[in-house]
Amino acid sequence: MRNLKLNDVALCYSGNELIGTMALWDQSCFRQWKVKSYSGIFKYLRPAINILSWILGKPILPKAGKALHYKNIALLCIKDNNYEAFQLLMGNFANEYRHQKDIYFAIGLHESDPFGNKFKIRGFVLKSRIYIAYWKEYKEFADKVTHCEPYFELGAL
Repeated sequence: MRNLKLNDVALCYSGNELIGTMALWDQSCFRQWKVKSYSGIFKYLRPAINILSWILGKPILPKAGKALHYKNIALLCIKDNNYEAFQLLMGNFANEYRHQKDIYFAIGLHESDPFGNKFKIRGFVLKSRIYIAYWKEYKEFADKVTHCEPYFELGAL
């Protein structure tokens, strides 16, 4: 987990019980997404979108050729799918970075993830497929994990 620091990890407790973990993993020193260009009307609307985003306190769109500043939500583990714990952890990071208008958070959620249907933050959805590959001697294990809720550690993909 290159470049992930201890202070990038947040913990959520209920009394003395740890019920959630979440980290913000900044990989910008070794992995970047760059905006190649904006197509069609977005090329012309980007400045207006950025002004409106700035007024509303939302992230702005970078110039063409520039890197998109984002951090991966990592180490997401919430006991019993406690949505309040999820909201507290997400809110903690959103509050910490509220003054940075050029930052995005990236999170990997499966379509059946209980947080996915409740997640109400504006963003972009990137759909993909999941493939399970295994050696034949691990078929029993592969059959077990096929029935588990998928978890995506975006920074490891």
